[in-house]
Parts: sequence; structure tokens; C-alpha cells
Amino acid sequence: MSWSRAFRSLNTVQMRLTLWCAVMFVTVALALLVTETITMRRRFAEARDDSLLANLREFEALYHEFGLQTLAGDLHRAGEARGTENVVFIFRTPGLRIAASSQLEPWEGVSFENPELPHLKPGDVEFRTLPVPDLGLNLRLAEARLTDGNYLQAGQVETDGPSVHRYRALFFGVLCAMLILGVGVGWFLIGRAMSGVRNVTRTAAGIGRSDLSARVPHVGRGQEIEELVDAFNGMLDRIDTSVRELREVTDNIAHDLRSPLTRIRGLMETVTTGGESLEAYRGARGLVIEECDRMVQMINTMLDIAEANAGLRGEGSDPLDLGGIMAEVHELFEPVAEEKGIEFTFVASPDVPSVLGDRRAIQRVVSNLIDNALKYTPAGGRIELGVGPHGETACITVADTGCGIPPADLPQVFSRFYRGETSRSTPGNGLGLALVEALVKACGGQVSVESELGKGTCFTVHFPLPGTN
Repeated sequence: MSWSRAFRSLNTVQMRLTLWCAVMFVTVALALLVTETITMRRRFAEARDDSLLANLREFEALYHEFGLQTLAGDLHRAGEARGTENVVFIFRTPGLRIAASSQLEPWEGVSFENPELPHLKPGDVEFRTLPVPDLGLNLRLAEARLTDGNYLQAGQVETDGPSVHRYRALFFGVLCAMLILGVGVGWFLIGRAMSGVRNVTRTAAGIGRSDLSARVPHVGRGQEIEELVDAFNGMLDRIDTSVRELREVTDNIAHDLRSPLTRIRGLMETVTTGGESLEAYRGARGLVIEECDRMVQMINTMLDIAEANAGLRGEGSDPLDLGGIMAEVHELFEPVAEEKGIEFTFVASPDVPSVLGDRRAIQRVVSNLIDNALKYTPAGGRIELGVGPHGETACITVADTGCGIPPADLPQVFSRFYRGETSRSTPGNGLGLALVEALVKACGGQVSVESELGKGTCFTVHFPLPGTN
């Protein structure tokens, strides 16, 4: 393995998590070792002090019952039984002279003198720790003053060190074995958990510029990984949809721009190659301006849709009188309807609520819906504009008695550049209803359509009331 590959392996999340787990495990284990060592030493010390205290009480009882001579023999035998290099027992007179003891030869370098002994009260016991240089150990010494003024000293070597060392060696052996096993198991388990992330990475790397069909499979690696897979696949779905819509929009734009550009080019060719009069030139100029205006209008509408979808047109902060706005729109379109022989009525509820929104956006929404109704409603027909409350929303309806929309076209009516069969013969570019939907959504509302072929169409717009979601 090259150094670069080794470095990349060490820099992976799997390796980092494994190392962190190993460090945490070792830290906890060492803390446990320190705690257990301190506890063991304290228990050994307590047990040793209890043993020394028991020896003193036993020797004191023996002395009071059988006298010094019997005690002297018992001290000697107790020392030999437990090892003269491990324990020491001394009986002192009130003048601190040694009257009886176990063998003291192993303890020649140790001073058992204690000038503080006379300060002990009868029955008191004092503990000291004396260094033993020759053995490299410590001696724990218990000293007591008897009721008749004599003294007893009992000492025992602190031999818990080897036990602690053996415990440490055993602990470290078990720790190393557990660490190796734990790192291996942790590496395996973390690798399985991270396999979902690697699947996402491979899928993202394998997606081409034009192929967004790949999806990350669900492999059951835990809830978090499954949520990541769902989020990634959902993002791919949205990107795929956006790319397809972008292609459709691009194709539609190319198609809709090609026609006016072709007409403009044809007019210019006719004008430049023919011997037309000044009036013909003026007519051609007017047609060119008209076609340019149509293209500019279409581009501006697409920009408005993009701006609304991007969230640049949001809810306003000022309350709007929806009833007043609808009355103004009705007044604006009423002469147009009369000219076309269409009955145009306005029905407003007495308690029309106020809404928060963009006044100009709402006006454009309703104007586009009424303009559509005027296009597809024949003379003698009827259009009704209504406004009023509906649950927690303010509702606007634009209903007509026009030709209606075929059921197959209803799901597509709000798509950009979509024009059904019944609208092919009327002027337009298929962006009006797409702009309506974008502006309504930007204001936090919803728009829907109901239609019956040959009987009419009804568009319904709902805007949320202030303080509701």
C-alpha cells in the first residue's frame, strides 16, 4: 500500500470513528485500573491493620492471663510461624526496654524506637509505616499501651505490591486482547454502517451529466443511513424533475421564439428584395415591432415565473382589502366583456377578509384568469368573479360558461408553454396559467381548476388569512 493510500485510509470516517472508540475504551479502562488499584491498596491496608490490631489484642489477653514468660514464647513461635522476615512482635517495659520479642535479626537496619510511645494512653493504638531499605519494602507497625504501662508492637511487611503488580499485568493482558478484538469488531460494524454512505457516494459519482436515473438502494444499515438514502434519492428526484422541466422549457422557448423570428426574417427579406412602397415599409415595421413586443412579453413573463418560484416574491406585510381589489378588477374588465357580448358579474361576500400579500401579484393573478375566461367564452356567455371567506382562507373564484377544458388536459393546464387542443386557435404562449400558479404559491396560497367540456370552467384561488399557516 502506498503512502498516499495509507494516508487516505487513516483520514476516512471509518478509521477516525474506530480510533476514537479505541481511545475512549483505553481511557475508560485505564481509569478503571487506577480506581481498582487504589481500592485494592486500601483494602489490603485495612485488612493488614485489622490483622495487626487482632494480634495486639490476642497478645495483650495472653499477657494478662498467663504472664510475660508465656507471652515471650508465644511471640517467638508466632514470628517463626509467619516468617521472621515478614512479621515482628515486641513487648516493651514502661521504660521502653525490650522484654520479649520475635527474632529481630532480620530487622537490624530498622529502628523500632518511638519516643512518642509514653504519650499513648492505656488502650490506645497507633499505626506507623517504616521503610525497610534492605528489602526495598515498607513495614506496617501497630503500637499499643497496655493498662499496666507496658507496650506491645506488632509489625507486618506490606506485601500487597506483588499482588497489585500481578493484577496490573493480568489487566493489561486482558485489555490488549479486548482492545484488539474491539477494534476489529468496531471496524467491521462501523464499516457496515458506513456502507450506506459509500453507496450514496458511488451513486453520486456514477451519475452522468445526462443520466439522473440512478438511485441508492436501501440496504438496512440503520435509521440514520436510511434517512440519508431517502433524502439523497429525493434530491435526485427533484433534480431530475427540474432538469426535465428545464429541457421542456428550453424546447418550448426555442419553438415559441422560432416562429416570430421566422416571421420577422421573412418580412425583412420581402422588404429588402421587393419594390414595395413607403406604406409597405411602414406596415412591415409595425409587424416587426409587434413580434418583438410578443417576444419581450414572453421573456418578461418567464422571468416573473422564475422570480416567483425562486421565492423573490413573497407575502407582503400589509393587509390588503381583497374585496376592494376584486371590485377594481371587475370595473377594469367590464367594458371588455360588454364589447364581446359577455355578461360579467361580481359577487362579494359581506364579510370579505383581509389578506397579507402582494397587491400587484393578486391583481395579475385575477386579471390572467379573467383574460382566459374572456378568450374562451363565446358571445352570450357569462363570467362570474366571486370573493369571500372559506374556512381559514380567503377564496376568489373566476367561473365562465365557455368551451371548457378536456379532462386529459386538466393536469397540465398550469404547466409552462402547455396549450390544449381547444386553445391552439387563440393567441397566447401558454405562460399565463403557469404565472398564476407561481404567483399564488409565492403568496402562500393555492389554485385549483374544475371544468366540464362544453359547459365551462371555474378557477378557485385560496389565500391564507393572517395568523394561519
